[in-house]
Amino acid sequence: MKKYSKGLFIFRQDLRIVDNVWFFEAIKNCEQIIPLFIFDTTVLSKFPKDDKRLWFQREALEYLEKSIQNIWGTFYVEYGDPEIIVPFILDEFAIDAVYCNRSYGFWSTSRDRSIKQLCEVRNIDYFACTDYLLLEVDVVEVRKVFTPFFKKRLPLVQHEQLNWSTNKTPLTCNSPRINLPTLQSHKNNIPCHSHEIWKIWWIRERLSSIKLTDYDNTRNIPSNTEWTTKLSPYLAFWVISPREVWRHFVKHMSVEQWFPQDKNRADIIVSELAWREFWQHISYHFPETTYWDYLEFQEKRRTIVWENNVDRFEKRKNWTTWYPIIDAWMRQLKYENRMHNRVRMVVASFLTKDLLVDWRWWEKHFANYLVDYDRNVNIGNWQWSASVWADPKPLRIFNPILQSKKHDVLASYILKRVPELEWQPIPAIHDPIKYRLDYHPPLMNHYEWSKEAKVRYNFAKEEYQKWI
Repeated sequence: MKKYSKGLFIFRQDLRIVDNVWFFEAIKNCEQIIPLFIFDTTVLSKFPKDDKRLWFQREALEYLEKSIQNIWGTFYVEYGDPEIIVPFILDEFAIDAVYCNRSYGFWSTSRDRSIKQLCEVRNIDYFACTDYLLLEVDVVEVRKVFTPFFKKRLPLVQHEQLNWSTNKTPLTCNSPRINLPTLQSHKNNIPCHSHEIWKIWWIRERLSSIKLTDYDNTRNIPSNTEWTTKLSPYLAFWVISPREVWRHFVKHMSVEQWFPQDKNRADIIVSELAWREFWQHISYHFPETTYWDYLEFQEKRRTIVWENNVDRFEKRKNWTTWYPIIDAWMRQLKYENRMHNRVRMVVASFLTKDLLVDWRWWEKHFANYLVDYDRNVNIGNWQWSASVWADPKPLRIFNPILQSKKHDVLASYILKRVPELEWQPIPAIHDPIKYRLDYHPPLMNHYEWSKEAKVRYNFAKEEYQKWI
């Protein structure tokens, strides 16, 4: 590959040096390089300063800064508009190559096109490469169903191995007129508070300690978070690469072939990684579902009549559905910025099919809280839960009462987050319709409203069929 005098590597969500392919490519091909992160003020304006996602990002940046300082040199951080900052750096430091990892959001792709154009005008080579996914979104031909997508994708990634040696060439670039700022220069712009749940340094320790035995059952018990991987925010911020996670669990799958009595379910986690990429695949090939019109993937579901009452929506998003299991889960979202995977499916079913509130409203609400938020994945999950997405299954409606009894048998998860129910009988906590619960009267009868949901979904389907 061509060699360059001065390169610029722009970190985005890829806040790591371990297994960061294109960061190492930049180091290998440039005599000097500026490792840069930009706090985009347009994006930051959408978040309050006490948003825990910003805390998580700040801690990840501090960890990245230490990693770069320990091995190479200085990590630079700017604050402002990338379309102003990037051309200034290109000109001031006589950059002749720009590297970055490609991301897939609508705003991200627009930003990257702008930077590419800036480079073309200046005759600077620009490399925007994939490192967020195991496979680029268009490698597998278009698939609307997960299983065939997974089968096509599996043989393309299972043997991938990446090896390199560290290069200790200094990465500092100097300018006769200016010094670029570092992370500490922005301590007032982006305050950092230690996050009580997510620890950046802990991720690889966590990876090796995930319990795989009977994982297909234990992952559905929300009261014990040690039985879930907790990897999603680290993957969302690229603190750990999907390749590293993939290789770790594929290794465990191969062990099971030789020792079948030591039954583990690493295959489920490998499948979960593929689901993450399936949502990106669908978003890329059907952008009207996530970017342009924000439409339901299934055309037959685009005329569902939602019960979009603003007052009811405001009350319900603040955990007053009066079903203890749903309220407990919504409180976890609000106060912990996360939600257990089994919980997300049940809550999303309840909010769209019992309350009959438009999935788009809930997608935007969850986007305000989830530490692991990824727009394409969140939209995919909400459309899947609302039964309007790329999914061949019939209409799914989860029963919150049965889910509560099955997955929180002793109500330990509920009582941790709804402690005012401490002295109530467990059967009543699970089923506020059948028993008298000293809490709140149920907002609605699940059995009646699930029937109403079926009527509205079927009506939308019938209306669609009239026009095709």
